Amino acid sequence: MVFIIKPLGAELAEDHDILGKSDPYCIIHIGGQKFQTKPHSGAGKKPKWNEAFTFNGNANELKVQVYDDDIGKDDFYGEGTLNLNNWMSNPGKSNTGSVDLILKNKKTGVVSISI
Repeated sequence: MVFIIKPLGAELAEDHDILGKSDPYCIIHIGGQKFQTKPHSGAGKKPKWNEAFTFNGNANELKVQVYDDDIGKDDFYGEGTLNLNNWMSNPGKSNTGSVDLILKNKKTGVVSISI
């Protein structure tokens, strides 16, 4: 099955940068593949990503991770999963879902994804 995965944007609980605004990017793991958006420069707590990734295969879930692009080590906002059973049972139907980002058992944001 072929899926077009679009991370639309996020609402993050905080801005990780002290000077300026965070530059968040999104990593998607699905069926053994990894896709990464470009950082949304200066987006702060409300990044938008205008990128689409094509996944050809089967998977039961999609994992999302969000980081802040920094010099040196990137800050980790959190991660979450999206169950794909609805998409697998309705091929060809476009849906939008949301993934709660969790870090240390605390919700740190939400990412919207179109499939």
